[in-house]
Amino acid sequence: MLNGYMGTGNRAHVLAGVMISIFPVLLFFLLAQRFVIRGIAVTGLKG
Repeated sequence: MLNGYMGTGNRAHVLAGVMISIFPVLLFFLLAQRFVIRGIAVTGLKG
């Protein structure tokens, strides 16, 4: 929707929208990273 009709939108607006949508997920992961790693270690999953 940010890209406009047939992709003729402003790339800066599209990239700004992407950053706004990625930021909360990235912030949540960084804050919860120790719990994710601890959960993997406790359950014994191997990578």
